[in-house]
Amino acid sequence: MKKHILLILLLIPVLFISGSTAPVETNSVGEPITPDYTTWQKDVKNTMMDFRDVPNEYFLPIKESGTLQYFQYQTKNYDKDMSDETKYAVVYTPYGYTPDKQYDILYLMHGYGGDIDVWLGSPDEPGEVKYVLDHMIEKHMIEPMIVVCPTYYDNNQDEDTDNMDTSLLEPFGKELRNDLIPAVETAFSTYADSVDETGLQESGTHRAFGGFSMGGVTTLYRMMDSMDIFSCFIDFSGPIYWSNLVNTETGDWGASYLKEKITEQGYTDKDFYLYLATGSQDEAYPLMDTMVESLLKQDDLFHVGLPGKPNINVTYGVCDGEIHDWHNRARCLYNILTMLSDHMNGKDLKENRHKHGHHH
Repeated sequence: MKKHILLILLLIPVLFISGSTAPVETNSVGEPITPDYTTWQKDVKNTMMDFRDVPNEYFLPIKESGTLQYFQYQTKNYDKDMSDETKYAVVYTPYGYTPDKQYDILYLMHGYGGDIDVWLGSPDEPGEVKYVLDHMIEKHMIEPMIVVCPTYYDNNQDEDTDNMDTSLLEPFGKELRNDLIPAVETAFSTYADSVDETGLQESGTHRAFGGFSMGGVTTLYRMMDSMDIFSCFIDFSGPIYWSNLVNTETGDWGASYLKEKITEQGYTDKDFYLYLATGSQDEAYPLMDTMVESLLKQDDLFHVGLPGKPNINVTYGVCDGEIHDWHNRARCLYNILTMLSDHMNGKDLKENRHKHGHHH
């Protein structure tokens, strides 16, 4: 049943982007064909990064290996009756982890029908992306970091929502802020000196949220409601048009809506980084392009371009040949993590956010 719902919902957003010139064409096996770059798409292509392949050996375990564990916490059923729940997340701690040191932390969300083991595997069966993290840390490509893989499903059980999970993404923000982050960052050593509102806000430049597919859409919701406790956001193959926010017949509303929600929280173009990525054969690709087009039109807040250039706060990369699967996730994360680690440990975000003294 979910496959039928997914196909229907994947077609619906196409109807809302009549202003674009790139209909979704498919090949003989139903995979989207990379669109030709005509009209506005030339602007999008000029901002793209070509993402490197992950070296094959990075998918293999190493001696200096990080640890996966299941982490239990108490929360509530925020999207229904507010009943008490016990939930679990997978937590990755890097090799040599010690509570005497402060660590950056990344919260990574699965997509439609996924679970907490999707990204990194389980303690008993680590996945390839976990090994990629190990290799990147060992080779000093990124600073050692903690990664948390939660779920937006109640009681850690997949729910047949009949709406591609869109009804769960906004309520999860309350669970994240009220319960998950305080529990995790009390148990593990991050840059949060305390887990009250002030402590989480003051450590926000060392905390990121990301996800794939509907997890990527979840990331966009966190930009709309949690800018005070996150500064970096990663959206892989999660166009805003897959949310329950579609309200016009063109694609331009996407960035306008994000801009409105970010500025309502009191934040500016100097306060965040947004990393966008997808695969060239991913069904999300045409709509990710449409979203980037809308961001380009709101250039007083979103400065889309290649990393390393002055004032850029949105980057967009495409993995050639990748479809909507785990290998695409791994390759996107491999390419984004070095930028993320640099931004979380740089001075620009910290100086600006502390200067403004933003509060939620």
